[in-house]
Amino acid sequence: MNLRSRLLLSLLALLVAGVAFATGHQDAALTAFFIPCLPVQNVVATGVATVNFANLLGYSVEYLLLELGGGAFTKSMITDIDIKANAKTIIKDTGANMDSRMQYRGESANAAYLVIAFDESRARCQVISSSKGQERVVDGEKIGALDTTFGIQQFTGQITISGATTPTLNMYAELSPAPSQDERFRGLIGKALNFTVSPAAAGTFPFDVPYGRQRGAIVKRIFLVGSTVTGFEVKKNGITILKSTSVALANYTQTREGRVPQANIQVIDFIKDGNQAAALNAFDANTMEYYMTVSGAGNVTVIAELYDLLNNN
Repeated sequence: MNLRSRLLLSLLALLVAGVAFATGHQDAALTAFFIPCLPVQNVVATGVATVNFANLLGYSVEYLLLELGGGAFTKSMITDIDIKANAKTIIKDTGANMDSRMQYRGESANAAYLVIAFDESRARCQVISSSKGQERVVDGEKIGALDTTFGIQQFTGQITISGATTPTLNMYAELSPAPSQDERFRGLIGKALNFTVSPAAAGTFPFDVPYGRQRGAIVKRIFLVGSTVTGFEVKKNGITILKSTSVALANYTQTREGRVPQANIQVIDFIKDGNQAAALNAFDANTMEYYMTVSGAGNVTVIAELYDLLNNN
């Protein structure tokens, strides 16, 4: 074989290797992956720990995972979780309530780990037919994942700790390439926002949910956290769309769909069967009415899980 032929063969081999290398990297880029976040700062017995998620920018964030360690440090000692995108709060909760919400969804109980989910990992994929006879597939698991390439420049968190002993705190993230989700839902973020109501006596009382009425906001669930709550009702345009008259009834219907009811928490769950299309669109409603039935006076923490655009709510 002459020199010219050997050179041509060498170039061909390099070309084949380059294609194989590029193809391998392209396949890797399509795979979800799990990485540590940047170190959490100021992790002290009582104080506000902070974390900058700068290394997650450029990806879709499906969930964050807190790893608790050190001495005495439990989820109940996390009195506030505040996750922000572009300095706007998108997740607001306590450690105990966050854990209860995740366990209701089906996450395993583990004292050392706490999930902060944007996605719905147990949701169903659906094939939906339009009025024109066209079919489209909705990947329910990915809706709500935070696409940081969709206008997100800052992504940070604050974890308030109270009464721990020599705590340690690490954070991790499940990521996928961005944009990974359906383009139709790319701007929707899986938010969790809360407020407190205080019924003064036993009875059925209306309460306002200040979320979901803006264009682009869709309500998944409303958690009513309090030992006095025994029932609830939701009306849209004057028509009851969801009602439970007892704790046992609500727990049974949710357990039937694979949910895990939690003590002293009632859940107004529009997607308990995992079908995302059933989430509540309150934007098109003329009127929305929410009622809770309580056995006595006391505070009730209301936590709304919703899909929402960043600048809403």
